[in-house]
Amino acid sequence: MRRAYTALAVIGAAIGLFLVVCLHVLLAQGQAQLDDLDKRAEKEQVQNGRLRVAVAELESPSRIATAARERLGMVAPRSVTFLKAADPSLPPTTPATRPTTARTTPTTAPRQTTPTTAASSGMRAGGAEGARG
Repeated sequence: MRRAYTALAVIGAAIGLFLVVCLHVLLAQGQAQLDDLDKRAEKEQVQNGRLRVAVAELESPSRIATAARERLGMVAPRSVTFLKAADPSLPPTTPATRPTTARTTPTTAPRQTTPTTAASSGMRAGGAEGARG
């Protein structure tokens, strides 16, 4: 009986050692994945920083003004006129009317109707029977 307990203890120890090795392998694999993710996150943070700098450069007012002048041919206005906003507590006023010049309204010519396929194919008032007969 003593041999059976010894054999059982040896088998139990072997199984326990095997489980410990399996858990260690799983932990090592998980740590390797974490390290890869950390490296990837660091690379993405560097890329994010570069993109933020690029966006800041592209949004700069001086670059936009230069591009508007050079690429689009825009010019700065000679003077700027500011308009005052209406006071919402006052009743609305009617805008001043401008003198109108007499304009002629173009007229459209009456539409020409195109002949239908029945009339152009030589069909009589009788319809399809007239064309056959």
